[in-house]
Amino acid sequence: MSDSQATRLNGSTAGGAGNGGTGGTERSGLLDLGVERGIITSEQRDALLALEGEAPNATVEAKRGFNAVTVAYWTGGIAVLCAFAWFLISRWEVLGPGGVLAVSLVYALLLVVMASVFSKNGFRHAAAVSTVLAVGMTPLVTWSVLTLTGWWGQFPELRYRGLVAAEFDWQNIRWLPIDLTTILTALIALRMVRYGVLGLPLAIATCAIPIHGISLVFDLEMADQLGPALAMLLAVVMLSIGYAVDRATEDGEDYAIWFYAAGLVCTGASILGFWNRSAAIAAHSMLFLSVLFAVAALQMRRRLFLAAATIGFLGYLAYLTFDVFRKTLGYPILLATSGLVIILLAVWIQRRFPDLQQRMSAPGPRVIRGAPLALGGAGLIALVMIAIGRSDARARIRERYQREAVSRALMHNRSRSRPPTRQPFTPRNPAPR
Repeated sequence: MSDSQATRLNGSTAGGAGNGGTGGTERSGLLDLGVERGIITSEQRDALLALEGEAPNATVEAKRGFNAVTVAYWTGGIAVLCAFAWFLISRWEVLGPGGVLAVSLVYALLLVVMASVFSKNGFRHAAAVSTVLAVGMTPLVTWSVLTLTGWWGQFPELRYRGLVAAEFDWQNIRWLPIDLTTILTALIALRMVRYGVLGLPLAIATCAIPIHGISLVFDLEMADQLGPALAMLLAVVMLSIGYAVDRATEDGEDYAIWFYAAGLVCTGASILGFWNRSAAIAAHSMLFLSVLFAVAALQMRRRLFLAAATIGFLGYLAYLTFDVFRKTLGYPILLATSGLVIILLAVWIQRRFPDLQQRMSAPGPRVIRGAPLALGGAGLIALVMIAIGRSDARARIRERYQREAVSRALMHNRSRSRPPTRQPFTPRNPAPR
């Protein structure tokens, strides 16, 4: 038997240690089959079975996936965050920044200790959740430090366009140190431990940086008008980062899924923004993206893209139902026919399900041909839309200001032309004699 075969069998034996007699029986049967086919000798089989109780990386934790243990882990993590947020909100003024800093550091230290203990005892998934919660304390610690040093409350002379606009600019920009500190903390944690879920704070903070720093590039009113195109550009950036991380990952952990999720959320926000301006263009773009996501799901073995494609198809069907064919008498027949086609498609998928499942679960690099070209083209389209849309955005802003000025003038004229209201005369009671 080659060294690679022995390593794979040893890893399978070590990964399933402590899971009960069923796993041991399956491994023994697999090794017996290997002896029968001449892949390994009986002595090698006995040596591999003897390693089961000696494996240093044996784990007693349930297999990762959507199961009761995973739900329990994340339910506990969300409960910790909710309770922590509730406590801080209700005691924010009483604690002050110093108290918030102390509580945050205590909880972060406690979570780090818990993660270390869980990892040493074979509970890798629980250790990963605890590590993410510890990294999640970074924004509170950073906010406390910024407040204690006076950086959070200061009001610099930054692009004044009226008192309210300048204050709103600073309220956005002052979040940038928190975003950068969160990214730095997550990267430091990744240097120490390799947990795929650490991509979650990385993706959130990376997505928040352009949102908080947009006022450094655009006027806030201009950014509001260009919102759908900016969201599209951000979606392309996040999907590109996810694809690059996916190609570079070699340790078996899935960091890219969180960047993909952030990119899909930004894509949905962009479609909704365009929908308010042109429902037809947004709906047809959503259908086109759904086809691309379905292809990407099969090529890259990503169920997340398959879910996004399904939501897109359903959204396009809802557009046809409630917008295009709402008053068409023949649409119920078309809808019923579509339902029959969906049923037949579901039957076909069930017949091909083993092949599809094997394809989605197959090992190997997650690569799709032409992905860099497609992402680069989408980013270029978003940049062109931003450049072209600036003149239209200025016109819409000017028009809105004119409407508001006219409305204020009308309200002022009405208030001046309205005769003063007279109070009814009420005689005073005569003084008693």
